[in-house]
Amino acid sequence: MKEVLKLALALGLTCLIAGSILVYANAMTADARDAATQREKQNALAQILGTFANQPIDDTMTSDGVTFYLARDAEGKVVRLAGEAASSQGFGGDLKVMVSLAPEGTLLNVLVTEHKETPGLGTNATDRKLTRSLWSLFAGDPGAATAGLPPNGYLDRFAGQAAAGFEAGRVDGISGATISSRAVGDAVQRVCDAFSRNQAALLNERSAS
Repeated sequence: MKEVLKLALALGLTCLIAGSILVYANAMTADARDAATQREKQNALAQILGTFANQPIDDTMTSDGVTFYLARDAEGKVVRLAGEAASSQGFGGDLKVMVSLAPEGTLLNVLVTEHKETPGLGTNATDRKLTRSLWSLFAGDPGAATAGLPPNGYLDRFAGQAAAGFEAGRVDGISGATISSRAVGDAVQRVCDAFSRNQAALLNERSAS
């Protein structure tokens, strides 16, 4: 009986020490992780919003579970918006998408910012990869690296469509990545629906700065 108690005490003490270390490590790295997340979001916004005179990451409006980042010109007019939404329909779990729109509601770009999809299968519907020919490597041509977002055959199908009346089911998915395609479409649908319901408020929202 004493041996059992000693073992239980030792295990309890070990768990207590290990848990304390994990809590301390989490607290010590929280700021660094938050800063890294902010940098990643700023990079994504820069890719899909183009040129702006404000700080979209600080100029936001959340509605219907979608966060909109507003890009303004020097006069404070909204020139582009980026809606960020998540879908739980991904093959590997939650998937997060950022969609840029023109003020009148035209979809411009779609960027998947978070996912856990299967490499080589689901990632065909989520990842934008820079592809360069052998000749471009020898010629020193940076290709799409300087021309905006790298291409993705599925994600690029959303560009040019209108948010009003948008139906994700009309956008053909990728064979072999059906579930991942459906998750991306679901997230884009959420952005379009939220934008359509709140367009006037979004365009009239003024920066506090």
